[in-house]
Amino acid sequence: MKYKKSGFTLIEIIISLAIVMITFTAVTSIYNAVNKNVVLEKRRQHTSMYNNTIVQSIQNKGIEYIRNIKDKKLLYVYFDNNNELLSIIDDLENKGKKLEFNINEDKELFEKLKSNKNEKNYGACIKIKENRKNGNDFFESYTLNIIVWDLNLDFTQSGQSMSTFEIGR
Repeated sequence: MKYKKSGFTLIEIIISLAIVMITFTAVTSIYNAVNKNVVLEKRRQHTSMYNNTIVQSIQNKGIEYIRNIKDKKLLYVYFDNNNELLSIIDDLENKGKKLEFNINEDKELFEKLKSNKNEKNYGACIKIKENRKNGNDFFESYTLNIIVWDLNLDFTQSGQSMSTFEIGR
């Protein structure tokens, strides 16, 4: 009497489980990489949005506002959300802090902001430069450089967002 084999051998089951595990590991790795990139891109979009908020708010306030804060030359602010940022901008002459050192590189500034972040998620630097044309007091112009970082990331991932604009009369 001959018995007919039905079912799977132990070796076949082990090989199929190994194939499933390898496939699962590959799919999980791809998912994690894509998810990490999506999260980083979202954070970068936030820094860009906050940068635009600062630029638009300062432009809307006009040259008088710049005159009131120009003496600080280099301001940095910390914030978590748009409402907090708008509140800081409304009262920048009191809430902005003057930096105590010279900035040569953005990375140095980023590290300084990150070390002082006081549990805030974002940091911004506002650099104000007064432009004078041939000693002409009638012409008044300022160049502003705005840099925003996500302080929870390292410098290479921070999604630094920069803007430069002039305001004057």
